[in-house]
Amino acid sequence: MKRVLENLPEEYRMDYAMMHNRVITLQEEINSLKRKIFGTSSEKYITAEPIVSASGIFNEAEQTIVESTKEESKTEEKPADDTTPVKGHDRKKGGKKPLPADLPREICVHDIPENEKVCEHDNSPLVKIGEEIVEKLELIPAKLIVKQHVYLKYACKTCQQNV
Repeated sequence: MKRVLENLPEEYRMDYAMMHNRVITLQEEINSLKRKIFGTSSEKYITAEPIVSASGIFNEAEQTIVESTKEESKTEEKPADDTTPVKGHDRKKGGKKPLPADLPREICVHDIPENEKVCEHDNSPLVKIGEEIVEKLELIPAKLIVKQHVYLKYACKTCQQNV
């Protein structure tokens, strides 16, 4: 900086020094924000107030981050029905959520042919022992229905095989 100041006319030296200080300040602010955003997870969530620049360039993003963290903390206070409390946090329950009951349903029954409803071992008729229901959401333009696929299960009543 000294070399540049030596070559500048006296009237521009003060302006150059002020601009140089401003650039250094802004670079430090950018580096601080980069560490806050891209740093390790322990550094990401700083609870201190966000840095407010004099020019107001970064205020919008900071306000959005602050508001979203406030909303997250409000939602974390009330554990949802689909979570299980565990030491330190709430664990979400796995599995598919059931489709809403108010949607219309179309039932498709998948059955085996009549000639296969006989036991291979002793030729006695197979008896229905249960069914498996699989629901798939199907989109029909301007209409949603739940299509239920019912898979019938058979077993031999006498030898308890051929399920």
